[in-house]
Amino acid sequence: MTEQGPQQIDKGDHNVGIFFKTVTPDNIKALHLSTNRDAGVIIVEVLSNGPMDHAGFRVNDIIVAEDGVPIRRFEDHLAKVRMTPVGQSISITFERDGVVHEAPVTVERCLTLQAPRMPGYPAECTNWTQ
Repeated sequence: MTEQGPQQIDKGDHNVGIFFKTVTPDNIKALHLSTNRDAGVIIVEVLSNGPMDHAGFRVNDIIVAEDGVPIRRFEDHLAKVRMTPVGQSISITFERDGVVHEAPVTVERCLTLQAPRMPGYPAECTNWTQ
């Protein structure tokens, strides 16, 4: 079973608008990533017009810490987002192309998720709220 989750987006729960996987040797190889990381979460989809999209995050960015706390796996990220009040920001440390960056992201709710227009296109939340 593959770890990938929309953070219960269809229920309108706390969300930052990504789908993600735990960093594993198999996932790094399958996604053709060049990293020495052995922990974190890999962004596999960024929802259009969502908090992570607004903050400039991209597919294959690797989240390594949130508010200074290491993110080692899928469950760590999910718990941090769910425990952060809607409207509050999280400082996310991430790796992109071997360079570490940091960006604030506001936790929101996706109230209406629309299916992708075509295969290979991202899902779209048409109604975000803080």
